[in-house]
Amino acid sequence: MDRLKSYKNKTFVQNMITIGMVVVCYAVIQALIATGNINSLMKGILVPICTYVILAVSLNLTVGILGELSLGHAGFMCVGAFSGAFFTNLMADAIPNTMVRFVFAILIGAAVAALFGFLIGIPVLRLKGDYLAIVTLAFGEIIKNIINSMFVGVDGAGKQEMEPEIFAMASKVVCDSIAQCLARGETRNAIQAGCLKEEDIYGEIGELVLGKKSGRDNDEEITIFDTTGMGIQDNTTAEAIYKVALEKGMGSWFEFI
Repeated sequence: MDRLKSYKNKTFVQNMITIGMVVVCYAVIQALIATGNINSLMKGILVPICTYVILAVSLNLTVGILGELSLGHAGFMCVGAFSGAFFTNLMADAIPNTMVRFVFAILIGAAVAALFGFLIGIPVLRLKGDYLAIVTLAFGEIIKNIINSMFVGVDGAGKQEMEPEIFAMASKVVCDSIAQCLARGETRNAIQAGCLKEEDIYGEIGELVLGKKSGRDNDEEITIFDTTGMGIQDNTTAEAIYKVALEKGMGSWFEFI
C-alpha cells in the first residue's frame, strides 16, 4: 500500500512539473509575440509544432493508455483538424474572440474524431490481433485520399483566404502565373508576411502539365496551387463544358442580338 501511494505521489509530482513547464513556455511565447520579438516565419513554425503536440497527446491516449495499436491514427487526426478548422472559419464573425473560438474548435474536432472512431469501432472491435490495426490503417489511407482543402476566390490585391503561415509548411508552391500571383494572389500575401520567398516558388502549372516539372512526388508532400485565374483557363473550361453539353443533349440554343 505504501509503495502504491509513493508511486501515485511521484506520478502526481511529475505531472505537475510537466504542466508547469507547458504554462511557462506558453507565457514566454505570448510575451515574445506581444513585444514583437517573434517574426512571421517563427510563428509559422510554431503552428505545426503546437499541432504535433496535440496530435502526440491524442496518440498517447490510444496507444499509451488504452493499449490499442492504431496504424491509421492520422486519419482521425485529419477528420478532427478539418472539422475544427471549418468551424473556426465559419464562426469568425459570430465569435470574434480568437481564444474562445479556438477552444470550441478543439472540442468540436475531438467530438467529430470520436464520432468517426465510434462508427469505425462498431465493425472493427469485433476483430482481433493485427486485423484491428490493419483496418485503422485502411481508414487513414482513405481519408488521406479523399480530403483536400481548396481556397477559391482570391483574384485581387488585398484579398486573403488562407493564413500565410501555411506556405511555410508547404513542400511545393505552384502558381498558374507567377507574375500574376506575385501581384494579387495568396503567394503575394505569404511573401509580404515573410513566410515565403519568391525563389521558393516551385513553378507554374503549365510546367507540370507539359511534364517539365514533377507534381506531388509522395504522399507526405504538402502542395499549394495558387490560382488567380487566367483567360486560357476560362476558355479551356468553357470548351470542356460545351463538349459535355453537346454529348448529353443539354442546354438551350439562343441568338445574341
